[in-house]
Amino acid sequence: KIITEELETNILTINDDIIIEDDDGDDVNASSIGTTTIVAGDDEVVVETSSVTESSRVFVSPKIPLNQTLAAENIVEGESFTVRLLEAREEDLEVDWFIIGN
Repeated sequence: KIITEELETNILTINDDIIIEDDDGDDVNASSIGTTTIVAGDDEVVVETSSVTESSRVFVSPKIPLNQTLAAENIVEGESFTVRLLEAREEDLEVDWFIIGN
């Protein structure tokens, strides 16, 4: 565990098997519920979570009413899924998500 206000380095190598934990010691990438943002001008965002499996049901809900479809797709077991809009928006869009059956 490293606690610092500032870190400066020329090279930083991170092992692929690293587990990032929050202050309670919980694996940050193992979340089964959360919020993500599709940035203005983009039509998708990749949500990284080790909780997702090919048999998972991923539910997404925008935080504001939309006049277009929003979907969870491209599930990569143990790694991520993609939240996608039909068309990019001019403003950022916050999206709540949760996984059942991980």
